[in-house]
Amino acid sequence: MLVFQCVVQRKPRPARTTQVAVFNHIEPAALAMVRTTLPLSVLLFVLALTGGSSGGERRGSLMRVEIEGQEIEGTPLAWSDSGVAFLTREGTILGFEPKHVTKQHKTTAAFESYSTTAMRSRLTREFGEKFEVTAAGKYLVVHPRGHGQQWARRFDELYRSFRHYFSVRGFDLEEPEFPLVAVVLRTRGEYEQYRQKDGVPVGTVGYYSPGNNRVVLYDVTEGTGDKAWHKNAATIIHEATHQTAFNVGIHNRLRPTPRWVAEGLGTMFEAEGVWDSRNHTRQGERINKALLAQFKKNLPRRKDDSLAQLVASDRAFKADQANAYAEAWALTFFLVETRPRDYAKYLKLTVGEEFQPYPDSRRLADFMKVFGKNFKQLDAQFVRFIEGLK
Repeated sequence: MLVFQCVVQRKPRPARTTQVAVFNHIEPAALAMVRTTLPLSVLLFVLALTGGSSGGERRGSLMRVEIEGQEIEGTPLAWSDSGVAFLTREGTILGFEPKHVTKQHKTTAAFESYSTTAMRSRLTREFGEKFEVTAAGKYLVVHPRGHGQQWARRFDELYRSFRHYFSVRGFDLEEPEFPLVAVVLRTRGEYEQYRQKDGVPVGTVGYYSPGNNRVVLYDVTEGTGDKAWHKNAATIIHEATHQTAFNVGIHNRLRPTPRWVAEGLGTMFEAEGVWDSRNHTRQGERINKALLAQFKKNLPRRKDDSLAQLVASDRAFKADQANAYAEAWALTFFLVETRPRDYAKYLKLTVGEEFQPYPDSRRLADFMKVFGKNFKQLDAQFVRFIEGLK
């Protein structure tokens, strides 16, 4: 699940949530302290209108700001009288109003993320002695003690598989700016507490948050190692796909990503022939069987404008989530299998510019720029292709 949630909290007020992004996890003592008072969508819109600085500032000087006694190191992505978007050295995006900054100091040092060693130390302090932090490739995985290789190896393998899959299809991928952090909690109870703190909706078993750039899940076997492990694997695959996509330039953490694009990729990688394409090369192994069945089941009730509606907005996911996921997977699979170069061009358009909104009209225009304006014809080709899959 890709989460665009923002926890808004100030002591002693109770937390409230707004759709968009998560801003949290600076230090354990500050979990309830530094929170945006503005939803990110509003903040970025205001910054765009008022000409807040952005872009090159990300690679500018390191700044230290103090809010309610908590010092944060990072760099402003955008700053205006109305709001600040601040990138920390951990990779968290914070939003706040300038009036809450009690001290600020711009250093002569260039902004850069914490090193893997420094991040590992910070995570160890944050999660305490009941957890370990294992490094594997680009990943730092927080996990229950004694299970490091089991978890870290899988995240690293999926990252490498993702890069391989897109590289052989002509994608020019970036290197992650920050160490990729995954948090594996021991029990459902621990996960529920963490989820609530992050403001994530009930019903998820794992999620990726673009705001704090973390994957969070729990061990569904609760340490027993029983046959339920496949559920762990499915969650890891889906959420690690989101995380990798947002860190190698496929998606943009600072611009709304069409949900069908993000979830289409996440569900496509669930198939063994995608996440392990080196060893599983047949098309049938690249099919998400469950979502293919869901798509075909819904065909008699599918509306003529389903394709256009899916492309233009995220409303389908609110109206009928099960069929929206199936439609997103099916469209993504169709485009990747039949028009991979065009799909690559389209993904580059959805990345867009930082701090810019992505209204329905722009989403439609970008899609039509690559795939044409004849939705009726494209939809017929799309449905015919999916119907032929087994």
